[in-house]
Amino acid sequence: RTFVNVIMSDDLDAMQQFRDFLAEHHITNVAADSYTLDWSVKTITITAYAETKEESMLINRYIDDVVTVNDNEISEAILLLMERCKQIVEPSGATPVAAILKKKIDVTGKKVVCLLSGGNIDVSFVQCIIEQGLVARGRRLRFTVTLLDKPGSLSRLLNDIASLGANILSLEHDRLFPGLNPNETNVHVSCEVGGSDHGKRVINELKSKGFKITIN
Repeated sequence: RTFVNVIMSDDLDAMQQFRDFLAEHHITNVAADSYTLDWSVKTITITAYAETKEESMLINRYIDDVVTVNDNEISEAILLLMERCKQIVEPSGATPVAAILKKKIDVTGKKVVCLLSGGNIDVSFVQCIIEQGLVARGRRLRFTVTLLDKPGSLSRLLNDIASLGANILSLEHDRLFPGLNPNETNVHVSCEVGGSDHGKRVINELKSKGFKITIN
């Protein structure tokens, strides 16, 4: 027997379909058009689009399970496909990879093939996907530091960040933040780090040096 699962984004509409499926084994409208194929156990994971009652009946008859992935997980999968496979894949086409990466589907001990369907993604949107993927991986770090508004404070902060191996991408001064003392300023920092562990180390080291930090 071939088992069919649905993989879809966990936006509000998709989650409603997920709840409908669990409650009544009934899906009225599932968007996207991607599927994965597990040759070892003949399991097809498919995302379908039902526009008519007949299509809906077929989905309800043959779908065995529903798996959801969120936007950040999809972005991370798209980024991985860009880096490792040199493939530009649209979000719906990357959902099977996202589901496997996040262990939403058990593939332990199995030979699994993900079919990457579709490259319908706007070039200007690719940068947003890359940024979201880097954030999901912990490669982007954003935080706010409250400093004394006097010469040398910012220089000390920047030197300490550099010594910890983080690459600063942007800085923004904010003297109008509610609750600041007249001699204080907030500095919003966006930087590139090696991963989640590196980011935590950067924050902990800065705190140990006396900096007042808020994670954004």
